[in-house]
Amino acid sequence: MGKSIGRAALVTLACAVSVAARAGEDPGIAAVLDKAIRSLGGEERLTKFKAATYKTRGKIWVEGKEHPFTGEFAVQGLDRYREEYSTELLNKKAREVAVLYGDKGYRNVADLSSELNPQEVADLKRTVYLAVIPATLLPLKDKVYKLENVADDKVGDRLAAGIRVTPPDGKEFRIYFDKETGLPVKLVANIVAVGGGEFRHETAYADYKDFGGIQKASKITTKRDGHDFMQQEITEFKEFSKLDEKVFLK
Repeated sequence: MGKSIGRAALVTLACAVSVAARAGEDPGIAAVLDKAIRSLGGEERLTKFKAATYKTRGKIWVEGKEHPFTGEFAVQGLDRYREEYSTELLNKKAREVAVLYGDKGYRNVADLSSELNPQEVADLKRTVYLAVIPATLLPLKDKVYKLENVADDKVGDRLAAGIRVTPPDGKEFRIYFDKETGLPVKLVANIVAVGGGEFRHETAYADYKDFGGIQKASKITTKRDGHDFMQQEITEFKEFSKLDEKVFLK
């Protein structure tokens, strides 16, 4: 038992040292990330999280009007992704599918499919890593991500510690962690919308639930340039070691 405790202590120390080194020897960032990873389920458990499918339902605002929608998603790593939204606009059912497959992608709107150009692929890749990173945080341990402290912020009535992240594409974003629980509670990033136009998105994560040993926010709310944009709730979540490649093909 003593050896087990010793090994556990060494693993914990090694993780803390590696995070500190990644964060430019900043103990503040190291402490925030270490606590957050533990809160989400621990590094050992999160490392096993390779792929997942999930479903959501909620409402989206288009030109100031609220519309209900459902969504189905599949994700594997940072380069395999599929999203499908179904809603009703102007009394007509609307369905949109977007897929990322390595360095290629396509979008299907109203059953008309088109290949994504390189910039659209890059924008979709950003969408993917902004969705995956708050769920596991482990990509932030890679030295390709530059991490810096930012001022604390209020999320609701709770204080949150902030980190500025600069990914390889150079498009920084900020992620905030509840100071008490350590859980990610907000992400702030500029997003390029379908059809063009860049908007500031603030995404809040709430109502964390246990999904097989991983804590995941079941309610996600997004504001675009300060206005309500999307509210969604996860209704189903399934984890996989690997998804069938057909999921991501046209």
